[in-house]
Amino acid sequence: MRRRSSRLSTSSELKAYDAERQPIGNQVVMHARKLGTHLGVDLKTEDDRRMHDLLQSDGAMLDWIAVPNFLAAYR
Repeated sequence: MRRRSSRLSTSSELKAYDAERQPIGNQVVMHARKLGTHLGVDLKTEDDRRMHDLLQSDGAMLDWIAVPNFLAAYR
């Protein structure tokens, strides 16, 4: 019995950790996908095409990639 309650505790702790970290992880992935549009591969949406066009200049690439705290831009 003791072992089972420990497993349940670990499970609930992992769920709490995931609930806290998942939103940040999603933001990181979405930002990376946005930056990836500069390659121009398989652009499906108008937003992707706009971002692709924007990121064709060196200055825009630096502005978008060298952002000190890009997560703040999504708040």
